[in-house]
Amino acid sequence: SLDPEYPDDDNQRALKTYLLYRIFQDLKRGWRYTLPNLEQTALLKIQYKYLKKLSADEGKFIDIPFFNQVTAKEREEMLTQLLNFFRTNYALNHRILLDNKSETQTLLKDKLDSKKLWSLDHNETFDSPTYMVSVRPGRSTQKGIYFASMGSRSNIGKYFKRKMQEAQYLPVMSKDDFKDFIEKLCDTLVNINLLSKKTGLLGSSGTIDGYLLKTDYIQWFPGDGETVEIDKTRFNTYRNLELKPNIYFQNLYKTDFSKYSKEIIGREHTGQLSSADRIEREDQFRKGEISSMFCSPTMELGIDIANLNIVHMRNVPPNPANYAQRSGRAGRSGQTAVVFTYCSAWSPHDQNYFNAADTMVAGSVAAPRIDLKNEELLTSHFNAYLLMELGIKELHSSVADILDLSNPADIHVKESIINSIENNLKIYKDTWINSFKKVVISMEPDLNDCWWYTQDWYSKKVESFVHRFKGKFKRWITLYSSALNMMNRAHVVQQDPTLKSDSPQKKEANTQYAVAKKQLALLKNDSNQSMSNESEFYIFRYLASE
Repeated sequence: SLDPEYPDDDNQRALKTYLLYRIFQDLKRGWRYTLPNLEQTALLKIQYKYLKKLSADEGKFIDIPFFNQVTAKEREEMLTQLLNFFRTNYALNHRILLDNKSETQTLLKDKLDSKKLWSLDHNETFDSPTYMVSVRPGRSTQKGIYFASMGSRSNIGKYFKRKMQEAQYLPVMSKDDFKDFIEKLCDTLVNINLLSKKTGLLGSSGTIDGYLLKTDYIQWFPGDGETVEIDKTRFNTYRNLELKPNIYFQNLYKTDFSKYSKEIIGREHTGQLSSADRIEREDQFRKGEISSMFCSPTMELGIDIANLNIVHMRNVPPNPANYAQRSGRAGRSGQTAVVFTYCSAWSPHDQNYFNAADTMVAGSVAAPRIDLKNEELLTSHFNAYLLMELGIKELHSSVADILDLSNPADIHVKESIINSIENNLKIYKDTWINSFKKVVISMEPDLNDCWWYTQDWYSKKVESFVHRFKGKFKRWITLYSSALNMMNRAHVVQQDPTLKSDSPQKKEANTQYAVAKKQLALLKNDSNQSMSNESEFYIFRYLASE
């Protein structure tokens, strides 16, 4: 929307920096199933500057055990695996990740619209590089400094020892010998600028030297679309392993999205959203501002998206009625619509209907049936009737209003509520039983045929009501106690003066504390007052489920 005649150079610099940061992140290790990276799709090949020349230079390795006895080709292969290990562990040296990290983050937040796709996520900060060390010096005691081992027991250490065994190299290296070997090798790479070295990294057990891969020595080449390089430090097999690229994502990444007239945006539509958010997304979907909606059964009933013409079901619905409701979201304005359903190979239900699709797609929708001669059904209605007559004023929105939470070790229903229930049941027992019998009088002949229905059935339910009422809060109390214990344990770590604020332990404690706090808010039903009656722990919804 800005005038192209007056470009903002800082905005362009911010976008280029953002893309560079995402590219660095994409080099991390791990097979990504949802979004494999460019190497996994054979669209990118990474090499390293001067590596072939260095591998052939015998003089550089004359004092390094094992490396002074192998061929140039073997050295190149092993050095490639070592540098790949650095790269995939995010052991990268670049100014935006080290010296200028805070300044760069500020630039990105100031110049890129946080509501757009190409920007840092809310509260996102740059990942700090991981220093590769020959031995872990305990827990890092410096802010923003993280370690990863390349010692004898690490993946790269095991890889080198396998290569030594294959070459029948003797003598076998001890742990200390390997430490000297890997440090000499890394120092050689430092001398030709492939790696950088930071001395005196402080840990709880001492100091160590750390190494990073210089990103300006990484060379980027287009992949051939067929070859996926094997990470031999993490894959160890006696068979010939050949990885195939993911063709779907390969084609997706090669798609020119500029040919589309708008951004392709997907959003979820689930019961975890508030009613206002769901209604807003339905409206945006109708207008075409949202291209795809990923829905739970919340979209199954009562929602009309008139111009919807494609429905994709991720699995086969439970029965033809559900299928009719879900597929019926499409084509409601009379237009041609496509409905397709994915049938999982591992689901007997899905496979049954895959082989007999007509019973689902064109199956008859049976009328719902309820066995009114059901003791649980009658009990739940009688419980509800008694609660209505009791008129407990604390039955408002939260389970917490019913319970005495003053002693976490002994949470129970408030004594005043129990006393009130017992007194009212004693006084009005017969009156309420007779009133409820009038409600079910039409069912009386059928109920009399049931073995469990006797003349004193109602009396027994009234007499056990208090015991059953108190027992139904056990699940809530267990969840509440667990969340409270999690919060207390996390708080102890947070207050530990021996731990740095950015230590992994405190970060994990902060996460656990936030999770526990959210869980307590959900249990108390005070996390979102605007939708409190939709929560699982809304008092009436909770009691109904119990």
